[in-house]
Amino acid sequence: MSQFDFTLDFNLNEPSQNDEFPISPNRVARIRVSPQLAKQAVQLLLVSIAQYEQQLGPIPIGPDFADQSGIDEVIE
Repeated sequence: MSQFDFTLDFNLNEPSQNDEFPISPNRVARIRVSPQLAKQAVQLLLVSIAQYEQQLGPIPIGPDFADQSGIDEVIE
């Protein structure tokens, strides 16, 4: 373990010429942060999302998001 245990990759998904992989992700940025900063960022995002949804309504999440992401429980 290191002081920077969390890596955030930001990708730009573009159409690919390859039929096997129709979308080609290209990394735009990689940020390595501490567990504390990662947790703070998640908390800030949750607050911002709640405020957004309160003003504009729920943000829909595709039905196959949980399957594709490997997450067992999706926050609605």
